[in-house]
Amino acid sequence: MPDQTSALSLPLILPSQAQKHVTHNEALRILDVAVQLSVQSRSQTDPPPNPAEGARFIVKSPATGAWQGHATEVATFTPEGWEFHEPKTGWRAFVEDESQIAVFDGLAWVVLGGELLSTDMIGVNTTADPVNRLSVKGDAALFNAEGNGIRVKINKNGANQVASLLFQMGFSGRAELGLIGDNDLSVKVSADGTTFTDALQVARDTGRVRVPVGLRAQSGTAAAPSLSFIDDPNTGLFAPSPDEIGFSTDGVARAVLTNAGLDAVNLTQGGSQVFGRNNLLGPVAFQGGLPSGAVIETGENANGRFVKFADGTAFCLHRLTGISTTAQIGASGIYFNNPNFSWNFPITLQWNKPRLLWGNVSNTAPGISVNLAWDNGTGMVGGRVYTNGALGSVDVTVGVFGFWN
Repeated sequence: MPDQTSALSLPLILPSQAQKHVTHNEALRILDVAVQLSVQSRSQTDPPPNPAEGARFIVKSPATGAWQGHATEVATFTPEGWEFHEPKTGWRAFVEDESQIAVFDGLAWVVLGGELLSTDMIGVNTTADPVNRLSVKGDAALFNAEGNGIRVKINKNGANQVASLLFQMGFSGRAELGLIGDNDLSVKVSADGTTFTDALQVARDTGRVRVPVGLRAQSGTAAAPSLSFIDDPNTGLFAPSPDEIGFSTDGVARAVLTNAGLDAVNLTQGGSQVFGRNNLLGPVAFQGGLPSGAVIETGENANGRFVKFADGTAFCLHRLTGISTTAQIGASGIYFNNPNFSWNFPITLQWNKPRLLWGNVSNTAPGISVNLAWDNGTGMVGGRVYTNGALGSVDVTVGVFGFWN
């Protein structure tokens, strides 16, 4: 009959053995050390100076002092001194100063985590399978940075393979993000888990973003465009009404593109104003020697009608009514004229620039003429109507072509 057990080497009480309590107590001490084993440390090579009774250590090589010759053994401090127990393959111990479990592999104590990292499958609150080798079931999963940052890495074996995050509903795919069949970053979506649509692509070589199915935004306003710039949020595109695109800068609508064309508030090209249907006519003006208003300006007042052009030229027209030619000229009595009439221009013209004056009488009788003269001092003309017979009343149209600037 053997005198100890085969696993823990516990001493056995033999038949007719004297002082059986000694053998029994020794077995209890071994059990007290080995069962639910917990050691203070496995990194010391020599005994601590003042150990407490029952303190346990895994002796590290090279052992010294009272531990010499007991490397890898479990040392326990008793009232009689240090007691050593040689571990067997498979013993496990909780290492208190490391807060982890070490296992004896037959030669050395190794961290149990090393075995877990090489396991084929891990299931946390669920069952792993050959496809989903790591499976976690819960409300959340946390990856917490230990230092300056943390990266979750997904590596694929070839350019045509897949490295992605697949979002599912009822274990059927609805969205996928990653390197899907190539090395461009893609976002795909699906309504049924079978057919996926490319929603967004980012080119790996240029970083440019492509939206294969188009980009849609809210309508927005001129002050807050739906498509704007990070550093200039009130400049961009917006939709003022259906079938219209608005362009705004500094929160003000500058142009609106409709189904009838482009309606621009102030359209310029190369810094100069572009003229169109809405601004061709209007006040003409000069600034710095260049036209700064409309192309053509027209108007009318009590002195007649006028037309001004952006190049500085202008012409004016006026109709005088009730002019009579009853004053006989000379003794022959052939020609008659009226008292002098005057005409103030409807606009101011430059008297010292070239000009052309003309006038005619509405009466078609022969021998009628109009004589005009410009008064340089007053900006007006005076004139007379000559006829070869007395006329009680005629209408005279007078005009001038000159320069307003």
